[in-house]
Amino acid sequence: MKKIIIKSIHMVNFRTFKDKAIEFDQTETSIRGMNATGKSTVMMAFNWLLFDKDQFGRTNFEIKPLTDSGEPVHQVDSEVEAVLLVGGDDLNMETVTLKKTFHEKWNKPRGKAEAVFNGH
Repeated sequence: MKKIIIKSIHMVNFRTFKDKAIEFDQTETSIRGMNATGKSTVMMAFNWLLFDKDQFGRTNFEIKPLTDSGEPVHQVDSEVEAVLLVGGDDLNMETVTLKKTFHEKWNKPRGKAEAVFNGH
């Protein structure tokens, strides 16, 4: 059976994190903090990277950062990158990097002054 160790995760414009990198210890890492400081966001980012779902199994959730009024920030890419060690034992571990980008598509229709959001 293969062993997987999370080495690091880097989140850019992912929910509350503008640019956050976390290095994990190979034995144990604690993520602690006050309410609403982003602890669950770390797990959500990892689940989104691997499964396109949040930690509750939902596929329809907001990953973009929000404005002060609660609206998603547009025209920014949300990214999550994780570095994993994968292998059968500690001597034969291979480094695997996974990265996912949530990119907005905008186009400017002929005759229009502004670009229009066209999906992800």
